[in-house]
Amino acid sequence: MQNTKRNLLNGGNAVNQTNFSHSRVKRQNALSGQTLCETTSSFIMPRAALNNKGNWMYVVNMPELDNRYTQLVKSETCSSTQCNGLCSLPAGYTSRCEQKYVQKRLVALEGGGNQLYTDVFWIPSCCICTITTN
Repeated sequence: MQNTKRNLLNGGNAVNQTNFSHSRVKRQNALSGQTLCETTSSFIMPRAALNNKGNWMYVVNMPELDNRYTQLVKSETCSSTQCNGLCSLPAGYTSRCEQKYVQKRLVALEGGGNQLYTDVFWIPSCCICTITTN
């Protein structure tokens, strides 16, 4: 385990040093129904992000200098504010797509700009259809 940690710190790939079983059960099956809110999913390397204290901070992501200084995060954002209209709503109700977020721990630059630290940041994770009364 110590060699694996050292290899990760030196930019190595721990997957090549550990045998993993490739037989696992998927947590989610392929989409079998219709989505209420369309989304765009991508992997991002944020350079700045909002932390869980409400402050914008610089996030360490410098792939142009060294691939060891990259932090890739999966993000899913709402493509529209309109739900797909699959369900008809009774009078007095409206629906809209709403962005949801998860917290991810990333390495960032401290406010003074002299030190690195880990912080928790809000990352867009999914989109839900919310029904409200008028």
